[in-house]
Amino acid sequence: MSSVLQIMRLFAPDKLVEVFAESYIYFHGEKKVKEIFQKIESSPKVLQYIQQLIIRNEKPSAEYISHMLNSIGYFMFSKGETLCLGGLALITLWQHHSNSYIVNYGEDQDITDTCIDYILRCNKLKIHTGENCFSKFFNEINRIHNQA
Repeated sequence: MSSVLQIMRLFAPDKLVEVFAESYIYFHGEKKVKEIFQKIESSPKVLQYIQQLIIRNEKPSAEYISHMLNSIGYFMFSKGETLCLGGLALITLWQHHSNSYIVNYGEDQDITDTCIDYILRCNKLKIHTGENCFSKFFNEINRIHNQA
């Protein structure tokens, strides 16, 4: 896992989100991805959290995102991969609303680290048997890196 972690740190946050979303689509479909992003974009708790981050000039925390999503009805009993996509959607939404941080490849390692921390937290939420969203994501990250 440590080599995958090192490789993940080479990716921009938006690329990590893109690869995870593609893995999620493979198992759950594009309609479910759109539904999750819509739930994040319309959640008063999420919007309030993003607004507070912007006012305080802070970045999102993987730990807080995890706690907050578990307090939203839609995500309360969701699988790890659904929580993960929701958290990554929240980070993406924060990036779009925040004028303080412009995240380009290699420019903001803190946000990449937050994405990685959140992905790893969610990956621990369930025992995996066979191929799953997380294993597909990790394999795809390796494949992309090896092609570069």
